[in-house]
Amino acid sequence: MTNSNFSCRCQYEPHVNTPWQSSACGPTAVASILEFYMEQNFSINMLYKKLHCTRLGLPSHFLLYYLPKLLGSNWIVKKTTLNDALQEIDRQHLVAVKFDRYFNRKFWRKPHFDYHWTVLVDYKIHLNQLYLIVEDLGSPSRPSQRQHVLYEDSKHALTFIKIHPI
Repeated sequence: MTNSNFSCRCQYEPHVNTPWQSSACGPTAVASILEFYMEQNFSINMLYKKLHCTRLGLPSHFLLYYLPKLLGSNWIVKKTTLNDALQEIDRQHLVAVKFDRYFNRKFWRKPHFDYHWTVLVDYKIHLNQLYLIVEDLGSPSRPSQRQHVLYEDSKHALTFIKIHPI
């Protein structure tokens, strides 16, 4: 996909409530995806509240329950498989990706991120290895940047959620 027009938000933007910044990756990923399709700004603070995000983060089941209520019936918000997520990328759609080391059966295995939402923007296969290309949503000292994540090292901790208009 590698869409040069796609600009991902940063969860540490100054207008994001300071106490929420470290746990605002889920709402930031959602805001970035919605802005890609709708070409309007979404308040990360508003999404933080409407999606019932907590200081620990945004559980994927909260996103799957509350985001469709917020967007209405003209949107698809659905947990999906790796293969379907890659097909979404081939269709020029973005996919929300949650890394969650702690709430799975292999919590001792270290993924690329311990607990973090990202936006899947592309993928590549190099030497028979699948790499997911994700926007990492930034840090306190820099904006979002793209990272290449070896799927094999993180697959135990990944949840893919497709979000796009019908």
